[in-house]
Amino acid sequence: SANDKVNEYIMVRIRTKWGVDLKEVRDKFHIDLLESIPIIKEYISNQFLLLNEDTLTLSGKGKLIADKITLDMFFE
Repeated sequence: SANDKVNEYIMVRIRTKWGVDLKEVRDKFHIDLLESIPIIKEYISNQFLLLNEDTLTLSGKGKLIADKITLDMFFE
């Protein structure tokens, strides 16, 4: 399904140095992650996720809870 494809992209990319490319998600899947999943903004403000231009990556402390962050970013 479309949700499965987005979830797989997030799961594979969030743990890499390249992170989740928000523009690529918008272009490929027609989803604005920041607007669709409000908890992402909380993770950014609490410095678990870093937003650099259009890319989300895990911070050092975000890596400690990477599984939770990944699950919270999944579409159901």
